[in-house]
Amino acid sequence: MELSQLEAFVAIAEAKGFSKAANKLNLTQPAISRRIRQLEDMLGASLFDRIATGVVLTEPGESFLPYARRAIASVRDGVDIVRDGLAQARGAVSCALVGTLASTGITDAMHAYCRAYPQVELTLRTASSAVVSTLVLNGEVNLGVRYFDDPNPDLKRILLGDERVVPVAAGDVGDQTQASVPLSQLYKKWLSFPLEQHAAQFNYPVLLRRQVLQAGIEGVEFVDVDSLTAQKRMIEAGFGCGLLPLSSMQEELDRGTLRVLDWPQLCTGIPVYLIYRSRAYISPALQCLVTALQTATL
Repeated sequence: MELSQLEAFVAIAEAKGFSKAANKLNLTQPAISRRIRQLEDMLGASLFDRIATGVVLTEPGESFLPYARRAIASVRDGVDIVRDGLAQARGAVSCALVGTLASTGITDAMHAYCRAYPQVELTLRTASSAVVSTLVLNGEVNLGVRYFDDPNPDLKRILLGDERVVPVAAGDVGDQTQASVPLSQLYKKWLSFPLEQHAAQFNYPVLLRRQVLQAGIEGVEFVDVDSLTAQKRMIEAGFGCGLLPLSSMQEELDRGTLRVLDWPQLCTGIPVYLIYRSRAYISPALQCLVTALQTATL
């Protein structure tokens, strides 16, 4: 089995077609087709089904894909070891993080890192917590920053701290005008990210529901909204309230369109973890970034 065959397989799976994958790898279509035939012959299984719009993975192909990605990532780690023989913080480092964390001190720590190590090319991308873990495991990024722990044994996890989350409502609703009415009677509609039906890990929607129920609010209606920005806009319009990261709504608080409810029972924190592959090569540049992020203020 050759690395070029694995690269061809992964490229076709991601592009969902031989022609696009061939262009990405600067190969002719006969050349990339030959590599896949050789790989399928060696595995004794067909990896792709041809359809009108391109190709789809067969069941063996779906099973083989994550292993192929990780094999490619391991080879890249070996290349990095050789290239970093001088143990200098240089080269390229990639990181995926949950978008809402861009409003925290994490981005300040990354900016300081870039100033301190100008020879390092740092690339960033945003994704949900689950996708951040997948990107790290597949070797598509070196490092991830996500909410909540991921117990996958193939990941190293470092707790960076807790991001504060607070209950919020529209800024034009005042407690003073209804001071005799308990907050639990005023706020019964809560906006939340949808529950993940098959999620094995504790996550944000579960956290919200736990806090609301522990606060003794009865007759609660949870409204699924899959975007933090949409949640803020709907809360501003009076369609409910929410439990949101404090760092994500500073502009709305300054404008007065959102306000924090004085409701200590609902205030809590979301653990933020730094993750990377357990068997990954930690280059000097990556180690410096890990150290920098551990000093970030959430």
